[in-house]
Amino acid sequence: MKAIIFDFDDTLERYKPAKHHAEDEVGEYFYKKYNIKHVAEMFDNIDMSYTIKGMREKNIRLYKRELWFKTLFERLGMKPKRNEIKKLCDIYWKAIQNHAAMMPDAKQVLSKLKKNFKLVIMSDSDGNKKTKMKRLRKLGVVNYFDLIVTGDDVKTTKPDKRFYDYIFRKLKIKSCDCVMVGDKPEFDLKLAKKLGMKTVWFVYGDWAEHKKNKKLKYVDHKVKHLKQLHKIVTQ
Repeated sequence: MKAIIFDFDDTLERYKPAKHHAEDEVGEYFYKKYNIKHVAEMFDNIDMSYTIKGMREKNIRLYKRELWFKTLFERLGMKPKRNEIKKLCDIYWKAIQNHAAMMPDAKQVLSKLKKNFKLVIMSDSDGNKKTKMKRLRKLGVVNYFDLIVTGDDVKTTKPDKRFYDYIFRKLKIKSCDCVMVGDKPEFDLKLAKKLGMKTVWFVYGDWAEHKKNKKLKYVDHKVKHLKQLHKIVTQ
């Protein structure tokens, strides 16, 4: 094995708790400014709707938070004030950056793996690559990776072969040289296995609960702690 490809959100980083903090701060903004309640839940539904639609249509533009906030104002029957959408995007991303944290032992594991493997992040767009890179820099992990690929680089959403083609071309490796690690097996691992990669399911979060009793043919290994990775990739 020459390279390990990681999903980012809820694989290396605890994303979901940070996302909920961001939604709560958006809700607090609307409550204090407009005395409107339950905006956090409304925004979460918009997030889910656009994420699913973006995945189906392979359209990274649907992941732009500016679009999500524009839709939020439309559903509330309101018009945003000048620069208000930008202000809300800043509140949202600042909350995610402030509340996001790496998974337990992630940095130690990455440091150890980097000695023998090329390390890659493969992640969907945050609306633009600059935002994703800002998150990674805040977490202090950019230097662990030989390549960071987002939907912005390949103009599509996961799962899509264009992500892998981009990685293989940039690092001059083949699919059989790679291990793919992710928390959403259907989206992170199914295509990887089809392409001939070794697959590792990081059993965490919603997908762990939904799929825990199912045998998935495209999953080679399961881990509950990232520390288990080293033994798998070196055997």
